Amino acid sequence: MGREVKNLLIMGRPGVGKTTLIKAVVGRSTREKTAGFFTQEVREDGKRTGFKIETLDGRAGVLATILAEHGPRVGRYRVNLRDLERIGVTGIEEGLAGCDLIVIDEIGKMELLSKRFRDVVKKAFDSDARVLATVKIGRQGFIKELIERGDTEVLTLTEANREAVAETALNFLEGRK
Repeated sequence: MGREVKNLLIMGRPGVGKTTLIKAVVGRSTREKTAGFFTQEVREDGKRTGFKIETLDGRAGVLATILAEHGPRVGRYRVNLRDLERIGVTGIEEGLAGCDLIVIDEIGKMELLSKRFRDVVKKAFDSDARVLATVKIGRQGFIKELIERGDTEVLTLTEANREAVAETALNFLEGRK
């Protein structure tokens, strides 16, 4: 017998609007005890130069940048594991300390470089809190493990189904099916 779905993954290609969607859904939710983080592109002169990571209460750092000389490389970006753990991991840990919703935007290549991040994501998925997270298209490794849990549902976001996915995600957050 399957467990109740308490974890929701919004899957989609880069740029489809995963972050925009979950920000809107979290903003419409009536859940009061919410923690976690969002990521966002950083652009200079119209060109993407990196990614910012920010907790729901506004603490921010640099997740990755083309301007850094140190840190693990993902594509043309250097990942700032210190800020990932200081902002992202801490945001999830705060959610584990009594929140009923944990937001993780996103579980991707950059974030998965951190063992602390992987460990705290597993704890979040195992906790009593609902988890709303984003992932890129793909079902390998760590993401596959999350998808195959009996308490996780995946919604694939496209340009054509944004409103339907947003409504389904809001119903999930509010405990409605």
